[in-house]
Formats: sequence, structure tokens, C-alpha cells
Amino acid sequence: MPQISPQFQQLENFFNGFMSRIIGANHLVVIMPASIGDFIFNGILAHALKKKYNKDIILLVQERFKDFKIKFDGVREIFYIPLEMMLSLQRYIIATGKYSGEGYIYGHFPLNMNRKFEPYFMDRELYFLDRYKKNYGLPLDTPIHNPIIADIDESRKAELHQKYNLDKERTVILFPVCSSYLEMNSDKFSNFWRKLTREFNERGYTVYENIGKNHQNQKDSFQFGNEPLEVNINELCYIADKVKCCIGMRSGIFDVLSFTKANLFAVMGTFGWYYDLKTVFPESNSRTFYTAAPMLNELKLISEKYAATSINVSNLAFKNIDNSNVYITEEDLMAAILTELEKL
Repeated sequence: MPQISPQFQQLENFFNGFMSRIIGANHLVVIMPASIGDFIFNGILAHALKKKYNKDIILLVQERFKDFKIKFDGVREIFYIPLEMMLSLQRYIIATGKYSGEGYIYGHFPLNMNRKFEPYFMDRELYFLDRYKKNYGLPLDTPIHNPIIADIDESRKAELHQKYNLDKERTVILFPVCSSYLEMNSDKFSNFWRKLTREFNERGYTVYENIGKNHQNQKDSFQFGNEPLEVNINELCYIADKVKCCIGMRSGIFDVLSFTKANLFAVMGTFGWYYDLKTVFPESNSRTFYTAAPMLNELKLISEKYAATSINVSNLAFKNIDNSNVYITEEDLMAAILTELEKL
């Protein structure tokens, strides 16, 4: 029998002790360690989990979501815990492969997991929300129940209108940073947002910028002279519908905004087809712009090696993506966004 390290024993004792305090006979605790998007995905499927297990659903999430005034059908209660505590639970579950147990299920399934945990391995052939359904043993046609996003009071609305130029024709909000595509948070890609800001300014748009609290360490690289938004998630949901468009990296915040009437332009790499906003949330007012810009250097090297004079997108194959929605260069991507914006 392999020897158990003191560190692992301590982790196991913590897990068992913590879970015993919150698991009840009629409860199913969904442990959700990750970001905003996963919080939304778990929440909008909670009604189906409640029906399947015939138990009240409790969401266990990071305490940074505590200020979110968002509720879900089927969720009895949301528990908020510190990040360090959540990471300890996560480490134990991943180390042991106990992605479900008596009274709980783990609500975040990575793509690259040890094959011995096959039942919890996400199906790479499915869109992201369908991957959750399959892992939960729910039919793929299981409907979602929209999140209940609390409105803000009238006095706060008046303050926001006074502070910001909320114009449905000439104001846009940029979301240049995300957790989903870390390789696109580089200084190199920040130049794209800088150039796009310049184009907006020249065309007379007011540009605001939203950078989440968990990306403040990248704030200097992604500030382009735009006024930052200083709002919470519920205020952002209100504001987003009062401007022409929200434009940014395909991030979890766009999952939330999909349940508003906001116009959304989501930029994402071609490798992230399974996050396509319009496919995942067909009722959203969204459009996805796929960019191959992060792989442009690699394509150039191949092109030079074989003495090709140019790279044509029609000669490339992208899984589950129409080539007409793929833009090889930053210039092409920028032109497409500006063109589509004028059509709104």
C-alpha cells in the first residue's frame, strides 16, 4: 500500500471536514472553482440537476462572486469561500479523481485529464455548454433557465447616466483582456486594441474600457487612453444595453451579457470554436470574429519555407468555423469589426 504523505493527509482531512459541514441529506453541492463563465453555465443548468437528483442545489463558488446579484432557478443557496480554500478543494479532487461523491459534484471539467478519470473527461467534439450537459449526464437538448440578474435602483441609473456618455449610436465598450485566451493577452495583441481605439476616436466614438479585477496586473499594458468603467456586474449589465456595442475578447463576462439586450462583438482565436457565443446562446445579440493573428508568425514561417508569396484564408481549414468569419491579419479583423459596427 503506497504511503500517504502528511501533506496529502492534511488536504484530505480538510476536504472531508469542510464538505461534511455543508452537505445535507437533501443537498447536492456543485463545487465551482473557476471563472464567471463556468459560474453561469453551472447556474443555468441547476434546474436540471435538481430534477435529476431530486435534491436542492447549492453552488460553492469563490468569494469574488459575492457582489454578483445573480440568482438561478433550482439553486437553493450560493456559498462563497476564499480562493485559498477553493484551491485546496480543487487540488484534492484533481489529485484523487473524486469528481463526484456523496452529496457533491465537481462543476469544472478540464480538457486534459488523466484517462483513468474518463467519465469526467470533456468531449472535445461538443460546444462548451453541451460538454457540461454530457458530463452531468443530462440530455444535450436540456434547456437552460436564464439567470435572474438583479436590476439596479433608479438613483444609481441616474448616476451612471450622469457619469458616462451612454449613447446607443456613438459609444462602445472594450473588453481587451480575458482569462480564456491567455496567449492573446500579450503586449503584441494589445497593439490591436490600441489601433482599434484610434479608429474609434477618429470616427467620433466615445470609448470606455472594462478590465476585470483579476486582470489588474495587466492594466498598464491594456490602457489606451480610454476612460475605465468603474461598475459592478449588475451595473455593467445595465450599461451594456445603453451603448452601441460591447467589443472584446470572448470571456466569461460575455456569457453574462448574453442574457441582456446588448450588442456583443466577441473576438476569439480559431482554436476556440466551442466557445462560439451565438451557438452557445442563440438568443444573444452576438457576432463572433475569429482571428488567426496569434498564429500569423507561424504561418509566415511556413510560407517562407515553401516560397509562398502570400497566405490565403481560403486555403486554410478551421474546425467548425466558416472561413468567411476568419481574419488572418489584425488589419482584416479591424476592418470587419468597423464594418459590422456601422450596420448596427
